[in-house]
Amino acid sequence: CLFFSYELVQLHMLNAISSMVMKDLQLSATDFSALCSTYLLADVIFLIPAGMILDRVSIKKVILVALGLCIIGTFGFALSQTLWQACLSHFLSGIGYAFCFLSCMCLAKSWFGHKSSFIMSVMITIGLLGGVLAQVPFTLLAQNFGWEKTLFFDGIVGCIIWVLNFFFVEENKEARFSS
Repeated sequence: CLFFSYELVQLHMLNAISSMVMKDLQLSATDFSALCSTYLLADVIFLIPAGMILDRVSIKKVILVALGLCIIGTFGFALSQTLWQACLSHFLSGIGYAFCFLSCMCLAKSWFGHKSSFIMSVMITIGLLGGVLAQVPFTLLAQNFGWEKTLFFDGIVGCIIWVLNFFFVEENKEARFSS
């Protein structure tokens, strides 16, 4: 659920840093809307393949690769000097979004089976806190340190979440592959 939370930060962070990004990258409103849409475009393109991949590949591996793409996208966005670099980076982060929610649901189902609704609701609640953090707290960080440094900090948080997932996420393989 930390992965889901992190992805919701990536989805909503542009609300907090929009004026700074538009100014620094010299973007028009149309350019900025194109940048914002790349995240959800990646989600639309990769959501069905994500479901197919999760049916065939270890959930942990999928989480680590998808979160890794998101982290690369976050650092890439922080380093962006052009609209195209920012769009590509935001698109990479959006690929992770296609996998995060499905991964949470698959993981909850593998451990808790038909009693997983409560666990899923807790995961969604924790995940949605990322959307909250992407607003005022993210804005305050960006105002005090600049949007690029804030995104670097965000990328470091992503790395910490990646490490936590590497060490602590395990799926119940018997339950998953027996159904």
